[in-house]
Amino acid sequence: MNGMKKIVAVAVLAMAFMIQPVGAAQDQNGSPRDPVDLLKTLEIRQNELETRAKVLDLKEQELKRMGEEVERRLKALTALREQVRQDILEEKQIDSNNIARLARIYSSMKPKVAAGQLKDLERETAVKVLKVLKEKVAAKIFDKMDPQDALPLADAIGMSLQKRRMLRVQ
Repeated sequence: MNGMKKIVAVAVLAMAFMIQPVGAAQDQNGSPRDPVDLLKTLEIRQNELETRAKVLDLKEQELKRMGEEVERRLKALTALREQVRQDILEEKQIDSNNIARLARIYSSMKPKVAAGQLKDLERETAVKVLKVLKEKVAAKIFDKMDPQDALPLADAIGMSLQKRRMLRVQ
């Protein structure tokens, strides 16, 4: 133990004797304790406290590192979420543009040809196209469709009950 630690330990020991009653420097059996034993006990306790402080410092550093890692990951996830949101918006815009283009194509076809091709499209796509078409064009296409193909599409685009009844009559 270096000289400064010895001085501090002796000072603490001296203060302990001055503050405590004379009998306090005794062991559990009531026998007086040797000051050298007290000094050794204090040194051991001081070493234990220093070791504990080092362990706590290491744990604090690890927690700080973990907090920085969490922050870094959070930033990465936030950026990824924003990128996904942008991708979804772009996909919706592309989908909308494609549906509008398909609607223009189907509106330029003869109703019978358009009806035949619309029934072969995926239902969701067909519904989107029909929603974009002008009502008169969609009605002409429905007129050329089989009722069993037209009714589910008419239901999906929200056609009025009267117009659906007209399709059933055909």
